[in-house]
Amino acid sequence: MNKIDIRRIDVTLLLVFQELMRARKMTVVAERLKLTQSSISHALKRLREIFDDDLFVRLPHGLQPTARAEELEATVGAILDALREAVSGAKDLDPLRARATIRIAMPDHHCALISAALFDEIRTSAPGIQVSIRPMVRRAALDALLGNDIDLAFGYFWRIPEGLESCVLFTDSHRVISRKGHPVIGGRKLTLESYLKPAHILVSLGGGLEGIVDRALARRGLARNLVASIPYFLPAIATVATTDLISTIPARHAQVFSKRFDLNVHEVPVEIPPYRAVLVWHKRHAHNQLINWFIEKLQHVLDLPECGGDRPTNTIAKRSGR
Repeated sequence: MNKIDIRRIDVTLLLVFQELMRARKMTVVAERLKLTQSSISHALKRLREIFDDDLFVRLPHGLQPTARAEELEATVGAILDALREAVSGAKDLDPLRARATIRIAMPDHHCALISAALFDEIRTSAPGIQVSIRPMVRRAALDALLGNDIDLAFGYFWRIPEGLESCVLFTDSHRVISRKGHPVIGGRKLTLESYLKPAHILVSLGGGLEGIVDRALARRGLARNLVASIPYFLPAIATVATTDLISTIPARHAQVFSKRFDLNVHEVPVEIPPYRAVLVWHKRHAHNQLINWFIEKLQHVLDLPECGGDRPTNTIAKRSGR
């Protein structure tokens, strides 16, 4: 069929065809569709012209579909089902049957924190879902969302641009990590004096040599012995585990990785702002069942003890449009 033929078809014609296949009587179809018999006759005439086939043959007991009509039945039914779904909303998602790829950007420390538990959860509940994690953070991640290069961005964001929505997945305090047997700190409670004495390593994605700790100390006329910055949390944690350097990192990560790297964890002896882990997505996905399902799974995984959560839960974090 060419484009001109397609333009001759409207939904009413397809509904008439479908009902004629079911009822085989024009009077019944007219009653079901609340149309006159004349309208049904006219619709059938148009269908015959469009498909260049009689479609239905009159018999004493009603209408008999032709071979062409029987070929068309499944296709017409699928078209009408798709239209009904588009108007009424998508069918409920069945994760076990879903086939898709979810693209999410996050920094290395979040990936290391959740990937094992997240992938186990996905493999069990939605084996047809693939997860593609991209190493983008902050502005690059937000630009990728706006450009539809990714579906979600997980990390720390100062400002959410227009067109994107977000929720805070967790808010965290900070902790200081040091190796077991550290010559200055050891396993003792950390004081401000003992905190300032050792050499520090800072995690800075941009390579800066000043962080929230330095700004907090500067307000008190103090400074720490900052000797290096590194752009990733895991190398920083591994460095602390094998040197006398110490580092200040989010408490959740300190809790999880201190066990894996055999570290001591201390309270920070200076007040610094909390860490907010934010999930961001485009407004185009506001009613995307697959994305909403994945967000719930992500929240559930973050609440598991192995990811530093306090308790298992299926409650999604409160979302806020920006």
